Amino acid sequence: MHNYELISSLTDAKNICIIGHLNADTDALCSMYCLREFLISRLQNVNIVLATDTDSLQSNYLAILENTPINALIDDIDTAISIDCPNIGRLGKFSNIFTQAKTKIVIDHHQTNNYFGDINIVENNSSSCEIIYNIMKFYNYEISNEILGRLYAGIITDTMNFTVGELTDTTFEIASLASKRVDTQSIYDNFLNHHSATNMKLLAEAINNIKSFNDGKIIISYIRPKLVKKLKASFDEYTGIINRLSSIQNNFMTCLIEPKDNIFYVSLRGKRSYNVGEIAKKYGGGGHAGAAAFDSNLSLKKIKKLILNEFTKILKSTNKNYKFKF
Repeated sequence: MHNYELISSLTDAKNICIIGHLNADTDALCSMYCLREFLISRLQNVNIVLATDTDSLQSNYLAILENTPINALIDDIDTAISIDCPNIGRLGKFSNIFTQAKTKIVIDHHQTNNYFGDINIVENNSSSCEIIYNIMKFYNYEISNEILGRLYAGIITDTMNFTVGELTDTTFEIASLASKRVDTQSIYDNFLNHHSATNMKLLAEAINNIKSFNDGKIIISYIRPKLVKKLKASFDEYTGIINRLSSIQNNFMTCLIEPKDNIFYVSLRGKRSYNVGEIAKKYGGGGHAGAAAFDSNLSLKKIKKLILNEFTKILKSTNKNYKFKF
């Protein structure tokens, strides 16, 4: 039986909650919205709600879920679906809904997923939106332009416009369909070419704080909590900064340490065979070989030392004959 057929087990569900991860990104939000629309079309007399932290989301992100019940939680959730989340901890305050549900389903594309559901649909591809597309295609679901636009948005943001992540033939199949049926340029402008003045100031801070090691192969930078507080910057304002740093010439691995409430969010990027996903998984986070992240309550100084140590281990194991300079 194909794993997608397990969705048929939802026919007995009464109350379904689709849950996104903390600080939900475009892929998570679009996946949640599209999956709900798909399930509504196939299930009768079922309540389907979405749950995710929306406090820090900017207007262009909130617009993804327009006219959709968000956090309007109902009692007696019998089925919980985790979207785009590698482990239960990343569900935050909504993790209890997942653990208490009779049926637990995980849909995710992260290589570091720890398969915490009763049903796990985990695929190594560009995005969770691509998985939702595969499910819809399996069931011969007629995808509207509204749904297609959101699937495309999730893909281009998670792959930084097809430059990172696990790209597949299906990734470009969706892009091809979108190019014919939706305004792809406006989607790009809305999510990837949409930088606020605050984002630019944070980027300047990150550039100013760059420290490079091993002839520039390792780059570690940070953003001061004091500046974030001064700018009243939301978590979304960090979008794209780590990718700008990782584009520096001769760089193999990049780390950007970002303030997040009273802790730090440690964002990692790796090129070629430099797998940073395993670092994130080791410290309770997740992601892919080339892009991953984790939360840390360590001090900024200790995080920088930890990451330099982890990056150096990878560099040594990958370049056995390389002469290191410290």
